[in-house]
Amino acid sequence: MTNVTQFEDLSNDIFLEIFDYLDAVNIFFAFTSLNSRISSILNLINLHVNIRSTHYHHQVKFLSNHLKFHSDQVISLKIYDEICDQDNVIIYLFNRHNFINLYSCIFYSIKSSPELNIVHKKLSKLTKLVLFRINQSRVIEQDKLNTSDAHKFSQWILVDTPLTLRSTALFFHYNHSQIAKALIITTNLAHLQIIFYGTFNDISIYSLIPLLRIHRTLRSLCVTIRNTKHPTIYFIDVPDLPIIKEDDLPKSTLLKSFDLQIIMARCDIHSIGLILRCMPNLHRFIFTLIGDQNIFPFTMDLINGQNWYEMLTNHVPYLNKFDFHISGIVNGESIDLDNILNSFKCFLNLYHNWNMCITRWKFMPKILSPPMFPYEHIHLWTFSYNHLTVRHEYDMATIIISDTVDMRSTNIFNLNNFNHPFYGNKLYFFMTKETMTIESQLTTIFPFQNITYIVCHLDYTTPGLLSLFADTMIQLKLYLSLSRKNNDDSQKYVDDLSHLVNLSKINTLKFSRNNKITRKHVIESVL
Repeated sequence: MTNVTQFEDLSNDIFLEIFDYLDAVNIFFAFTSLNSRISSILNLINLHVNIRSTHYHHQVKFLSNHLKFHSDQVISLKIYDEICDQDNVIIYLFNRHNFINLYSCIFYSIKSSPELNIVHKKLSKLTKLVLFRINQSRVIEQDKLNTSDAHKFSQWILVDTPLTLRSTALFFHYNHSQIAKALIITTNLAHLQIIFYGTFNDISIYSLIPLLRIHRTLRSLCVTIRNTKHPTIYFIDVPDLPIIKEDDLPKSTLLKSFDLQIIMARCDIHSIGLILRCMPNLHRFIFTLIGDQNIFPFTMDLINGQNWYEMLTNHVPYLNKFDFHISGIVNGESIDLDNILNSFKCFLNLYHNWNMCITRWKFMPKILSPPMFPYEHIHLWTFSYNHLTVRHEYDMATIIISDTVDMRSTNIFNLNNFNHPFYGNKLYFFMTKETMTIESQLTTIFPFQNITYIVCHLDYTTPGLLSLFADTMIQLKLYLSLSRKNNDDSQKYVDDLSHLVNLSKINTLKFSRNNKITRKHVIESVL
């Protein structure tokens, strides 16, 4: 007869192994007061506290009641500060407990409060902390950590760095200005992820230099330089980059991996080269640039592959992986995709399995003073680029004028096997009045693979100056030409759209309210 092993007959070692896979909330809910043997084992185990955003206050309170006798066993915390029915969960737990043996600490969506000082003080006294992360929302309006609290966390991690700390991430919106005046200190920090956020006067790509001067033991570094948003301002003055001492740059000889993300901030090939000079043994470099019509004109030297080739081979000779995504907006500048693509072909034999693609399309922005020419989106990316930054920054509708999408690649036949950088799921599609011929390489590729929602604008787009300054006769002639029904035009509208989007994936189709009745025949073709 087969012997049946009861759960309570398992050895202590097996129980210890089981408990290591469970977080503290589940352990206390399932095993507290089960029997004296289990209770004695609970006094020996390491505890992992994991408070998710889906938890409720009664669960946190239940956990806190048990932590009165077990807080010294907690080695990791992963806490969402806002749960279903409670804010400031971090303060709630730190007010009640001392986590003296904490090894790993991760906070999500911290909400500032005067009582957060208690958390700062208790964290600064920890002697075993190896990993610390703060993950705030990438949406600035949803980041509820105020400047004062951001400064305290920044000062503790970057300037008063615990000697035990090896890895940290400071994903909150702050300029970290205090590091510019910090003295060189002894740290053991090996992995750092950080956001520099501020105005043009507060931050720049050169904000990295004092950081590298302080933390010389870094092995991997991920930095986001992000300028404050300028609401509804389409033309602003962008100041020059600050002057630095190029003969006094720090050397991070241990740094092997560098991820640089520049969002709406100025940079050029020279400034990036100065930063890379600080990293002579770099093996992996990922670069992201997202710029608007104000920033992108200052970065045009970055779409010349020969500039990159000379800089990388001179400053980082051990580099074996180079990926990038460059997105910008131009207005009237001449862009030759073939010339750009050819300039990057020098990398095909330099790095293993390296290929890239370039795409552009025109769109008309919704502003009070339309531009003389339609704006153009320009995108360059390497096939193996796969970064969430672009996904977050481009979580917005895409506006396209038909017939203007042009895509080129160094490897047309293998493009479908790699990621495409257009992550938005909503497309505004406009028709051009005159047929335009674009010699795109990629006739079988759907550039916008994630689109599930289309808003169809059936009226022709018109240049801004025409709509503002054309005389009465021109406007009348334009109106009469648009009033004529054209069945060929209807089919062309559908053909242009089907070349960009996989129509079988569309679950929402909307026709703009601004469509004129004279264009209703296009609706039937689309449907």
